[in-house]
Amino acid sequence: MKYKLILLTLIGSFWMMVGNVHAQNNMWETIDIKQTTLNPINKQTKIYQLQPKNNLRVQTNKKLYISNFDSITSNQVLLMPIDKKKQPYFKVKKNMHIGYVKLSSFKNIHFLNIKKMLAQNTVIKLKTNQGYSTNRYGKYMLLKNTKLAKSEDAFISNNIVTLMTSARKKQTYYQINIKQHNYLILKTKAMKLVNKIINDDYTDINTDTTLKPDTTLYQFKGDDDDFKIKVIRKIKKTDLNQYTIQELATVKEANGTLSKYYQVKDINTNKDYYVLENQLGDKFEKIDNTTTTILDNPLDITSLINPPTVDNIDAPSYIKAPAEDTNADASYSTSPNFNTKPGHYENKVNTYASTLAINMQPATLKTSLFLPTASAESDDQTSNGLGNVNGFKNVQAVTYDGQQYIYIMVSYGAGTNSGRIIRYDLKAINNDQVKIGELRKIAYKAYRQLRTGKEIDWKRYKKYMKVGPKLRIGHGETLAYDTINNNLWMMVDQQNPDKKYTQKESVLQEINSTTLTPKYTINYTTKDENGKIIKPLHNLTFDNRGNFYSYVYQRMNGTTGIKIYQGQIDERNHMLQLKLVQVIKQNIGTNKQGIFFDPLENELYLESDDTLMKMPVNKLGSLTASDIGYLVFKTANENSTYGREWEGGFFTPSGQGYILMNKGVELLALNK
Repeated sequence: MKYKLILLTLIGSFWMMVGNVHAQNNMWETIDIKQTTLNPINKQTKIYQLQPKNNLRVQTNKKLYISNFDSITSNQVLLMPIDKKKQPYFKVKKNMHIGYVKLSSFKNIHFLNIKKMLAQNTVIKLKTNQGYSTNRYGKYMLLKNTKLAKSEDAFISNNIVTLMTSARKKQTYYQINIKQHNYLILKTKAMKLVNKIINDDYTDINTDTTLKPDTTLYQFKGDDDDFKIKVIRKIKKTDLNQYTIQELATVKEANGTLSKYYQVKDINTNKDYYVLENQLGDKFEKIDNTTTTILDNPLDITSLINPPTVDNIDAPSYIKAPAEDTNADASYSTSPNFNTKPGHYENKVNTYASTLAINMQPATLKTSLFLPTASAESDDQTSNGLGNVNGFKNVQAVTYDGQQYIYIMVSYGAGTNSGRIIRYDLKAINNDQVKIGELRKIAYKAYRQLRTGKEIDWKRYKKYMKVGPKLRIGHGETLAYDTINNNLWMMVDQQNPDKKYTQKESVLQEINSTTLTPKYTINYTTKDENGKIIKPLHNLTFDNRGNFYSYVYQRMNGTTGIKIYQGQIDERNHMLQLKLVQVIKQNIGTNKQGIFFDPLENELYLESDDTLMKMPVNKLGSLTASDIGYLVFKTANENSTYGREWEGGFFTPSGQGYILMNKGVELLALNK
């Protein structure tokens, strides 16, 4: 009976170990095999002997050889270390001499590597009744021609094995199991099929779902009693298209095993596919054309287990905000000239130099623009609805589209959850060389004209700014522009009248950058590994690859640390993925005022009042203390305890940074 000897790369316990090792030391070992007939390739094939035995060196006996006319048998393999690798030799007997012959000297021996992949319950029929039984001897395997069954019989395979010969020829086999024994079938000698399908009732028919990355899409070909499952393609990791589940197909395999396939329809292409049950991803409910509610937890809970943590021991001293002061009258400082003229008009540049720089160069903040505080919009915050002298005074967030527009979130006060988005045309402002205080003056003039019944000069007002309608914004701290997909996003972080947060569901909205109103809403709830709900995030920014980042404060061992999350939003179907990527032990101040990204340096900035923390994005997950830089400023007025309130920032593509502050609304250039 013909055998093939196969040299394998060891993979787990793919086949059960058979045979006994007779002798073993640090130099060599022998393995028993079944009696095997060998046919040499060359006219004279050398036979090696062990001489002397005490140091186990292989030497050649020139008078001892076998020819290609000989048929010789062996029942043992010797593994001999040659050049730090174990080389295999057959033990043979010739003219009463015992010796060893290289495996490469024989015709029917193949030196093979092994590659294994899942076949996922593939049902096959044999084109012939021939297969191979397998016996494992350490790192070697004998394949024996074996008559398996009638060719019309069907089998189920869970593994596909690809073997590579020394001649670089691939041979691919299905692995099947018959009566607890593994056999190999050449792939070219089998065909895939399924012999029965049963359509069952399914309570979640028409439920919307996503599919997991690398899911295989199948289609069924043939009738219910005899059909093939055809592989169409694998979905890409970035392809999170939405699908609608249409039916559950229970496939009965030849051996009686039942496999569940779900028929799904791609919402975008309207094409039907089948997927295995374990490939279904997050389920969601599409309420209407503008809202999606994700039913499953979008947070990767495995990222919460032993997350990468850095002890930033060189962080500056924690800076407190008025909220931590026991004095109820404690408050933030204002710009030095705020409240000195009607409409809070200012035209004197403010400059704040950093008082401390750690792991980065010192920097200076210098006034770029004094933005409007008075509103000429119809406003129910005033008694007659005609404008509001402080309508734009309380800003909460800022972002930039990287080309032309700055978007600023205006709030009507903590706990009111209402406000507006204002879009400033930075290109027009720069082209016209608008003076630093001119925008505030233009807005206040329009407000006064509205209040006194005069004709409003809208031309200049609307040239530089567009004011959106009143919205439900929550606290309003989250406004971020995704420059890769050109989308504006807002997190509605609902705040109670007592300024506390008890909202459990996160509400993320895509904003129409022209109308400044919600375009699409994604509702979801994040939970930890124990099923406990995690409160919604409050700050947001995007990097230059379309990933978003947010962070929270959390008490850890008596101190308040930082947890940084990274996520992705699929822009086509508004599905979301989120994971924890870094924990930092020490935070920098009372309030999380902002998070923004420097596209030139690929760095992430976290902001608290009078303090900035920066870190390289490509090191998130492996940060060290020296990777983190800090800038500390003093913006407090003379005789004031607390500095000004910071409200976010942004960087231009060229690396120019800007910081937004309140009282009054001021955009300051960050010059490093």
